[in-house]
Amino acid sequence: MATPRTLNVTAPGTFVMDTDFMQSPFNAQWFVEVPGGVTASYTVNFTGDDLNGAATPTWTADSVAGSAQTATKNNAYNAPIRGLQFVFTAVSGGAARVNLLQGMSAR
Repeated sequence: MATPRTLNVTAPGTFVMDTDFMQSPFNAQWFVEVPGGVTASYTVNFTGDDLNGAATPTWTADSVAGSAQTATKNNAYNAPIRGLQFVFTAVSGGAARVNLLQGMSAR
């Protein structure tokens, strides 16, 4: 998944992005940008569970944004994860932007 993925968030909601967990070596970095004039409250979680399976994934709080955040934040993973969950409880005054970046796989 070498293509950057971007999501503009203008209303509260839960947004999930999958990763290429078979990438070797694994790397993924997320960014949530809260521009000036925008107010947002969000948390970020990750999972190692199959996002396409029958069971509901178990989400774990991200070490940087696992509790309510209101400003621009980012974090990177160098061990495989299967997905990221961005939970926005409030957004007003414009759009917050979510970006997920992964490099090219060596396989």
